[in-house]
Amino acid sequence: MTYAIASESAGGTIETFHQVTALLPEGTPDGLLALVAGQSGHGAAVISVWRSKEDADRFYAEQHLPALTKVLGGPPPPPNAMIEFEATDVLITESVTSP
Repeated sequence: MTYAIASESAGGTIETFHQVTALLPEGTPDGLLALVAGQSGHGAAVISVWRSKEDADRFYAEQHLPALTKVLGGPPPPPNAMIEFEATDVLITESVTSP
């Protein structure tokens, strides 16, 4: 089952997102199909689409949470908004990479 997560971290910044991703292993995490991140009016916003919930959970526990904890100097606060759902329809029309 394809799985999607949309979250917004209150007070978070896209700079923090970049610091965390710099600590992750090179390459695309196993099972990640799409990732969109940017700065919203309330904090850093991230949308990720995964092959399965298990892939997302494994990445978060093994890679993302340790990197985020290191960047923040402690456990991360809960996001101010988070939506998780089975993604029954996924369309990716082209790949775009920002600097």
